[in-house]
Amino acid sequence: MIFIISTSYDFIRPEGSFFWGENYFPEIRNYIPLNTTDVLSIKEAILYFNKTAYKEKPALKLKITQSHITRYYLKLHYSIVEEIKFHSYQVRDALKNYFHKKSVLELPFCAAVESEKFFSILNNSELTSKIKHLELNHNWSAIYKILEQNQPIENSEFWNRADLLNSFSFATAKLSECSINLKKSFPDKEKRNEFIKEKKVFRELTIKLRERCIELNPDNPAFYSNLAYTYYQSLNELSAPNGRRDGNVIKEAEKALQYIDKALQIDSLRITDRYRKAIILSEILPGYTLYKSAGKSENDNNESKTERYNSATEMIKRGVEEFINLVHIYEKNSNEDQNLKSFDALKKSYNKYYIKSLYHIAQKKVKLTKIDFNLINLIYGYKPLNIQSDNQNRIITNLNIANFYIETCIQKDYTKKKEEKYLIDLVECDNFVPAVYKAYLKGLIESFLFLITDKSKNLNTAKEFYHKALELNFPRELANQNKLFVIEKIAVLNLIEGKYEPALKMLERILFRQKNKHDTNTPMKPFAPEYVAYTLCIAYILSNQIKDAEMVIEKYRNNCNKIFERKFQKLKEHLKLKDQKYNSAK
Repeated sequence: MIFIISTSYDFIRPEGSFFWGENYFPEIRNYIPLNTTDVLSIKEAILYFNKTAYKEKPALKLKITQSHITRYYLKLHYSIVEEIKFHSYQVRDALKNYFHKKSVLELPFCAAVESEKFFSILNNSELTSKIKHLELNHNWSAIYKILEQNQPIENSEFWNRADLLNSFSFATAKLSECSINLKKSFPDKEKRNEFIKEKKVFRELTIKLRERCIELNPDNPAFYSNLAYTYYQSLNELSAPNGRRDGNVIKEAEKALQYIDKALQIDSLRITDRYRKAIILSEILPGYTLYKSAGKSENDNNESKTERYNSATEMIKRGVEEFINLVHIYEKNSNEDQNLKSFDALKKSYNKYYIKSLYHIAQKKVKLTKIDFNLINLIYGYKPLNIQSDNQNRIITNLNIANFYIETCIQKDYTKKKEEKYLIDLVECDNFVPAVYKAYLKGLIESFLFLITDKSKNLNTAKEFYHKALELNFPRELANQNKLFVIEKIAVLNLIEGKYEPALKMLERILFRQKNKHDTNTPMKPFAPEYVAYTLCIAYILSNQIKDAEMVIEKYRNNCNKIFERKFQKLKEHLKLKDQKYNSAK
């Protein structure tokens, strides 16, 4: 047998002793022989340094020159023999495997082990420990070099070790990531294509390694999940603005969903897989189906547009179902495990997905209400909502459900120590969902409820949360985002209430860079999105500022997407008709 000794010191003397008394000996006692003679017969030890800062220090081989053991303490005298080839963290990890411990924190400061068995574990786990160490330092290139040295991998001893292949695939997956603005990072097209090809090599190698992991262990849901994530990551890159375009979104989505479903068949409680499935169904595929696929066929008629719309709607519904399933799984497990240590682990690992799912359910429920909001109605003296009486109850029900989920999201996403009583104060917390977005969505839901029910309570709440959204700052990672969408909605509420002047001031401030829009010597420079310009046109018409409305229409009508091109054209036709009526009346 041999002792394995752990020390928190960064240096030990060439000769000395270790002593474990009443504070530590009771723990050590379970890891050394019961027979005193067996303890005294151990003449060698391996010492490793257990502090994180010293984990790369070589472990030391010690000669045990004398031992003392009683019922209350253990004392070992030693002399250093030499440094061994293993790092301290490798010895620590081997000891963890020897005793089948889940954490290194459970390891004793001194233990007696069977020498042959321990060194067998140490030798076999040397590469695994090295890779884990490189993973902790995010050194993916160094891990890939180990894999590269053993190519072709099919002929390597690693090909039958799922644990190593999985670690290698994690490194190649990291090296395959391409989540940058390619046009900005690589203005030169050739260099850009070269970079994309390099990433493709790593991505294909990741798929190869992860498919092999599944072959070796087809009952492990994590391996299916890992492969699904490769396609999910690729899907996000293909969908990103100025991202790579060397793949097929539909095929990547189908692959991702295929492997996510296999993981869920084995373990239906996998929250991260459910979340990714819901995002694919409710966010990525609907947008691609509606917009990216449009206009690719000469037969892209109204019927095909309707089919695309219905298909996208069904996907969103399926995505919402997955979000709801996730919420139920999280809440059920949280309630069952609330008195257990596993509850804290569950919250820490999956709380992010739970909170985000609450937000997505509210957001998608609003979308699925299919509210026909048409601002042009205001200039004809009608409400901007076109709702048939038989649909009103359905829409109100969906909006109330959305309200429940956004309020739950706001409450659950609050992490500050200060206790707050009102929802408007709870929304201030930036945690997993930006506070600006939570406040805006709450205001939007209340706005729609007001337009349907005419209840002043909904109107006041909508205003309250819109203004709160304006007061709040985006988190640092979204610092470059603007709040034009919030300002525009406040202006819309003002228009609905007949308060044209404040709406005009708000929107004009956004739309024009120059101080005086009537300064004809300086060309007008609109820089706001089309929806802001469109709302401003409505405000001008309601305020009978026709020339200003015509000026904005001409600036935007031929410089926007097809949807707003049609909207601006309708406004132009309205003004033309109005002008004709006026002239004929004269």
